[in-house]
Amino acid sequence: MKIRTVGVATNPDLKNIKLLKTLNALLEPHFTVLFSKTAAKKIGKKGTPLPELECDILFSVGGDGTLLSVLQSIRNNPLILGINTGRVGYLNELAPKNIENGIKNLLSGNYTIDKRTRLTTPPNKTALNEISIHPKKSASLLEFYITLNDYPIANLRADGLLISTPTGSTGYNLSQGGPILHPDTHAFVITPISPFLRSHSPIVVPDTAQITVRLIRPNKRACLVADSNVLQELEPHSEIKITRHKKDAQFVRFDSHARDKHAAYNRLFSAAHKK
Repeated sequence: MKIRTVGVATNPDLKNIKLLKTLNALLEPHFTVLFSKTAAKKIGKKGTPLPELECDILFSVGGDGTLLSVLQSIRNNPLILGINTGRVGYLNELAPKNIENGIKNLLSGNYTIDKRTRLTTPPNKTALNEISIHPKKSASLLEFYITLNDYPIANLRADGLLISTPTGSTGYNLSQGGPILHPDTHAFVITPISPFLRSHSPIVVPDTAQITVRLIRPNKRACLVADSNVLQELEPHSEIKITRHKKDAQFVRFDSHARDKHAAYNRLFSAAHKK
């Protein structure tokens, strides 16, 4: 793939303006560079609204939260290269000190593309980690009726519900007792949050299936959340359909051992331990 146009998006709270200016200086001699409105404002450039930003590769400058927000906002499906200015930065590939080497690797084609499954729920909302349902009021129990391709698989009461991708399985899902899935696993995990009965364990389901969740307790409102972003309020008896997004997220990787599946397992367990 020939990279011609590069986009840059950033955390709105980013304080390191020098980093953005350095990135721009390194990119401009080789690519057409487009900045999101937020990033452009910080360095006095003309910006493009993120949903309208068309590029071959997008640099996300911030933490994991910034990268997840970028994935939800951008309409086309560019390669994503994260520069970590946050704390964990599990999804980001570069530390600020390695930007110049990263760009050299891009120019020489010395990189791989790491494809990650995403979830989607109408109307065209996406999540890389998980889609979750939580009570609108805390300390309130919800009741869920769950089907897989219209076949009933569970009727349970819990504080909430997670539907996680392999990427998201090392986060919220893991803290609720769900399993870690290898990134190449073609599956999702349905995990109750603090279920009323201990017998209601997480369920691993194929990612080709349509998951339907119905709220069945009267007078219980809830919130639908994608990667920590509240999408909408759910009324009692609401029905939510969740499927695999037709386009995977595409991350640029420079680490050669990412091709080694055993090493990938090690990275997953290490990341989960840090969280």
